[in-house]
Amino acid sequence: MPEMDGYEATAEIRRLEEPGSHVPIIALTANALRGDRERCLAAGMDDHVAKPITSEVLREVLSRWVMPVTEPEPVPDPVGEPGLDLGILDSLRAMQRPGDPDLVGEVIGLFVADAERSIARMRETLDAADPEGLKRAAHTLKGSSGNVGAFQLSGLCRELEPVALAGDWERAAALLGQLEVEFRLVRHRLLADPAGHPS
Repeated sequence: MPEMDGYEATAEIRRLEEPGSHVPIIALTANALRGDRERCLAAGMDDHVAKPITSEVLREVLSRWVMPVTEPEPVPDPVGEPGLDLGILDSLRAMQRPGDPDLVGEVIGLFVADAERSIARMRETLDAADPEGLKRAAHTLKGSSGNVGAFQLSGLCRELEPVALAGDWERAAALLGQLEVEFRLVRHRLLADPAGHPS
């Protein structure tokens, strides 16, 4: 390479890696000299092969470090009961006048769209270790969840806010996972039956 050799490039890649991420690096050298492999591994590389190389050797080495590409499995309908206060939606429905647009349907549609954006933002800010961004996204979803009676979802957001500000990323990741599961339950129930009642 014109500006740095493989050892320097490896050091720079390792320096730029985010916590929890790892780029597999396999050295390919022109000759199998004694000490080459040890020097490559000491520099932070994961494996070493020397020329001449066969397709069988290359395939075997790559199989150790490259995950196979698989088709994502279909996501089944969520199982369980969401934490919903049905009285909130019933109160909105009582305000509905004949001939007016579907108030409850509009509220649910807005909530689902906003919640999906907030959760995507939470995932982004968690990955970026951004405490303020994660806290704000959780706060936004906390409010909109309360508006549709999703009290358990709102509670998880409330619990996540101080955890985000404390920078407890392991706990934040666990809470976000619970939050995503609860949101899928809420969304499934509301979209399957806008009244929020079991069908």
